[in-house]
Amino acid sequence: MKYDAVGGARKSSKSFKTKESSREQRNLSKATGGASGAKRLIRTQHIEDDSSTTNDFNQETNNTAKSAAADTRSPDYHLDSRLTHHTVRFAGEIKKISEETNIPISDLIKAGRSLYKAARESAGPDFHQAHVLRLCLNPELVKDHPELYTLLKNHTGHTQMVDKFVNVFHKIGGDIDKSQAQWITDLASIDFTKGLNEESVGKLESYRSSVMSLYQANIDSSKYSKAETLMLEKAKK
Repeated sequence: MKYDAVGGARKSSKSFKTKESSREQRNLSKATGGASGAKRLIRTQHIEDDSSTTNDFNQETNNTAKSAAADTRSPDYHLDSRLTHHTVRFAGEIKKISEETNIPISDLIKAGRSLYKAARESAGPDFHQAHVLRLCLNPELVKDHPELYTLLKNHTGHTQMVDKFVNVFHKIGGDIDKSQAQWITDLASIDFTKGLNEESVGKLESYRSSVMSLYQANIDSSKYSKAETLMLEKAKK
């Protein structure tokens, strides 16, 4: 079964599903190179979400530069949000979808680069539009479950404007990228209908231990300035 880092389409009639599925496939062809070999990310809508710690961006100003600056996040905020909030939240979403569709979690996601990115303004050369999730989604989901596909598409495309040192692949951002899909798969396997039993507690503790080890390995490395290391220490707390 092939995977692509995609999201989804709105639920509608059968004819609309077919049209949306074809559109997604065309978008994926462009994003993965297509005939020309050029790669680009597919834009997703920037969505206000009260349940997310990342979307309290004030859009009242009409000044683009001020808007972009207001949308920036501190490095510790981004790391904490990515590891504490979005990894766990997506695990819950993918588990629910697996239960509703009877599709195994391993057939819904796998590790890989996201091809979607929320539309937002740049805050300048020292900032990156950093994804909070790094996953590949199974595009077959769009055919029969477009509304669920949309949910995953928007979440995997969600980004935060942050200092680039926490997003470049050779630093902590890349370390998270390499482990996030497996963390989500492990967390999504927890059966909370049985309460916090020994197995579920063990999986949660394993995740916490992995995250703490990742932080410490980066704090102890020589990759960062003193100011950057302090940010990592703050996020670890």
